[in-house]
Amino acid sequence: MVHAVQENLNLTRAAIPEPLLTWLVRGYLTDSEVMTVLVMYDEKDIDQEFEARLLALLPNWLIGSLLWTSEQHQRFVSGQRMLPAPWEILPVQAIAWDYPY
Repeated sequence: MVHAVQENLNLTRAAIPEPLLTWLVRGYLTDSEVMTVLVMYDEKDIDQEFEARLLALLPNWLIGSLLWTSEQHQRFVSGQRMLPAPWEILPVQAIAWDYPY
């Protein structure tokens, strides 16, 4: 979902600035995850991948909110039909749904 947010906002680089991004990566990602990103991704994509992995640690409702907001932005900018508000589709109880998948 975070990559979709980045795409909707037409981000070509990480929105989290250095050195904050490096500090967050060191504090929240495992060494093996960092090495995987460094080895598997092109140099120009590394910061955005780190950002996506960090933001994926946020609660699902927050990531979903970011996705909905970025999609609304994308639709507004491109003149497309706007999305309905989340509360028009989902019950409010869905935010606190604790059912483990």
